[in-house]
Amino acid sequence: MKVRQWVTVETEVDVHVGVEDIAAAIGDDPDAYPAILSAFSNIITFCKAIPDDIMSKVTEPQRKVILEHLDVLALRLRSGHQETSKGVKNDE
Repeated sequence: MKVRQWVTVETEVDVHVGVEDIAAAIGDDPDAYPAILSAFSNIITFCKAIPDDIMSKVTEPQRKVILEHLDVLALRLRSGHQETSKGVKNDE
């Protein structure tokens, strides 16, 4: 006799989600705007919560990369510009 049994297995996996994947998901969701505003709020809250002793450990090259990305974002917010890159790689 042969019996077929379905077995459910849970496995933890790491998945890389790049800028293009996120942009596509946002672009496909007509109701994404409130979630985007919430994400901005969460990001700002997270950044404000970083203790000064951690900030002081950021190396100069790391600081440069972070500031370049923040500068691009600030420019986009100020101008309403749609481009995601001004010479800064967004996929990291």
